[in-house]
Amino acid sequence: MPGAGIDTNVFLRIFIDDHGVQHQQAVDLVRTHGRVFVGTVVMVETVWALKSLFKFSRERMVQFVNAVLEAESFVLENREVIESALFAYASGKAGFADYVILESARRQGFDKMFTFDRDLARAEGACMLPEPAENP
Repeated sequence: MPGAGIDTNVFLRIFIDDHGVQHQQAVDLVRTHGRVFVGTVVMVETVWALKSLFKFSRERMVQFVNAVLEAESFVLENREVIESALFAYASGKAGFADYVILESARRQGFDKMFTFDRDLARAEGACMLPEPAENP
């Protein structure tokens, strides 16, 4: 299968034109290779960057990830994990990365994942670690 893997900076520049030359290089790379490999870490970092740096709303983020999932140009590592995490993220309160971690653990056969994150603890399979008892 012809193609190329890309890192987060290249993937992000495909969609965000904040460095004109880099944006065009990234778009041209996809056109040249036809299909590019997008690792799970690249997806998680990209979602973080779009939310944190470019202020994407949760709704806009869901639209973005759905568009990536539908695009034939992107071959996603752990596609099923990304899809399941996106479904949980769309209706949940935790971060996208948290749902990716939870779904990854689930797919490895672990039925529980412990967290200190109250929002993630609401998800099926996630458990809040109890607060430690104070010493009297």
